[in-house]
Amino acid sequence: NKSDRDVDHLRLKIIIVTMILMIVGFSVSGFFNIKTYEIALIAGAVSLIVVMSKSTKDVKWVMSRIDWSVLVFFIGLFVLIAGVVESGLIDDIANLFPGFREGETPTMLGLSAFTAVLSNLFSNVPAVMLIAEMMPVDDLSLWLILAASSTLAGNATLIGSAANIIVAERSEEYGVKFNFFKFMAIGIVVTIVTILIAVLM
Repeated sequence: NKSDRDVDHLRLKIIIVTMILMIVGFSVSGFFNIKTYEIALIAGAVSLIVVMSKSTKDVKWVMSRIDWSVLVFFIGLFVLIAGVVESGLIDDIANLFPGFREGETPTMLGLSAFTAVLSNLFSNVPAVMLIAEMMPVDDLSLWLILAASSTLAGNATLIGSAANIIVAERSEEYGVKFNFFKFMAIGIVVTIVTILIAVLM
């Protein structure tokens, strides 16, 4: 709600530079064996320090802009994922897909289907973290199809992607409501077609 004259251009420039450096850090992290979350934490800490260096009011404003409901939603998802793993249910689900039974290597199609199903049960971010534990570490093509299929699977249902959840939640503030089943009717077709194209590529 600040006017243009109230904008602190120096701090804005510092935060923009920090964001650019973070993106560069993400792109070269593999070469230097640095975890992406470490880069994100450092960038976030620097930005917070920059904001705090002026006024505590700015900190309160930033904190008020955080979508806490989405964060709590994801915390719940990760707790659910842990429960699914500990209960052994994930093994039962994995056994339904080719390549995930004991002693097998997943095929691209099997991996894509498994990813699509889990992404729309738990959302694609926690699903990828779970599937990554089952992946052959040295097969680039499988890692690429995991990245592609988890992203594309997010189109199938409203809960398939964090972005969908955020859009649906924000749209309600403006009186726009998504119909879960209408979204799914189109989303599943889009997801199947695009994932098959990714597998063929």
